[in-house]
Amino acid sequence: MSAPCADVRAMAVSSRPRASVLVVASLLCLLGACGKGGATAGSDKVASCHTPKFKSCREYRGDNLALGLDSLKKLCADGEFKEAACPTEGSIGACQVREHKDLYFEGYLGGAPDALEKACKANAGEFTTGK
Repeated sequence: MSAPCADVRAMAVSSRPRASVLVVASLLCLLGACGKGGATAGSDKVASCHTPKFKSCREYRGDNLALGLDSLKKLCADGEFKEAACPTEGSIGACQVREHKDLYFEGYLGGAPDALEKACKANAGEFTTGK
């Protein structure tokens, strides 16, 4: 247990009637704010779910990795999960939102890059064209 978690948990124990403090402390630890060895927003760790049959790949960084890779692996049932970035070869565009980055490849059924960019921006994302 890291020092910030120990401090918050000690405070929660010393003020038992304040159950909300314990709840908040637990949530912070689960989100990786006090984890040991977990990825943080400034971390360079990355994981991805590449789904060739759908011509797409989702890339995870930062807070998405803080809860561990097992849950992300389960979400990648139809694809190939790796602890690496998505491939970029054949990419027609990418949409970066707060939670993740989606890459789209030649043959993607969701539309042309113009339509993908419009959908990305509608979700408060930043779109970049492929290589």
